[in-house]
Order: sequence, then structure tokens, then C-alpha cells
Amino acid sequence: GRETPKNLDTHRLKNYIAVEGDAACKGAEKRARELGYNTVILSSMFEGESRELGRSFAFIAKEVLANGRPFRAPCAFIGGGETVVTIRDGEGQGLGGPNQEFALGAALEIEGLNDVVIAGLDTDGTDGPTTFAGGMVDGTSAKRCRAAGTDPFSFIRNHDASAVLQVMEDIFITGNTGTNVNDLKILLVR
Repeated sequence: GRETPKNLDTHRLKNYIAVEGDAACKGAEKRARELGYNTVILSSMFEGESRELGRSFAFIAKEVLANGRPFRAPCAFIGGGETVVTIRDGEGQGLGGPNQEFALGAALEIEGLNDVVIAGLDTDGTDGPTTFAGGMVDGTSAKRCRAAGTDPFSFIRNHDASAVLQVMEDIFITGNTGTNVNDLKILLVR
């Protein structure tokens, strides 16, 4: 086997940050502006329940469409951080990850809305214990799920976001990206 240092106190170690945690947010912001979107990074430090943050992004989309605020379309809202999925006693043990559950929570709130896309992506390419990076949904996602004979709410209760996003064909697959600069959340309203 390999020899490992037994006492690190005597070694001179230096740590370097190669990329800041908000790098994905800044990159998405730059690209959205280049594409003509009014753009804002809401926060690069989101925490909390993924599904609820997805719903919050959906409510922002509804506000833009109904009242033209906080920006008129076309606009992009970007976020980052590390959200979680809390599985309580009696809840299902499905397969998914925080970004997939973020997207699924958003999909149920934006059903029927045109010109809205919401995505959640784990920048390392692996969301939760899956090979998927996240999900991207629009106003037709939940309807497509029902058309396939599937109830999206049952997947929420079972925390089985991977399966339902595959049914909706809204799953992100990137493979290992070789980086990890937190999660990336994007809302686009055209």
C-alpha cells in the first residue's frame, strides 16, 4: 500500500481555492445577459428544502407574468447554494436529489404557464445518489407526466424525482464535470 504521512503538524501545507462557490452563478448571469435577458443573481447561498425553493422560483415566474415585476420579461433569475431533501418518517424512499426535487416542485406550480423554464443542476454532474445532474421543467412538464399515466404528486410524496423527471423527459445528464461549485438554479421567463 501507499505510505501516508503520520503527523501533518510538521508539514507545511497550503490550501488554494481554485474556483469560488458563486462561479456557476456568475457564468450563468453573464450568458443570460448575452442572450438579452434582464438578469439578477438572487443569492449564491440558498439553503433549505429543495422542493420549497423550486416553488418559490415558480412564484417569482408568476409575478413576472402577471405584474411585470420585479423585472419585465425576458428575464433570468439565478441562484446557487446547497439545498436539501428531508425525508420524514412514513415518507417514501424514492430516488432523486435536491436539484431534481427542486425542478419537480417548480413543475407543479408552473403547470400551464407559457414562456417559463426552471432548472436545478448540481455542478459536479451528480445530484444526490444518482447519475443525473438535475432537472429542467416548463409549463408542460406536469401535463406530459399525466399524459403518460403518472401522477406527479405521488412522486413528490415518495421523493422519487428521478423517475418522474425521466417520464417527463426533463432530466439533466452531464456526466462527471470534474468540478463542484455548489448547485445552480435558473428561472427564465421569455
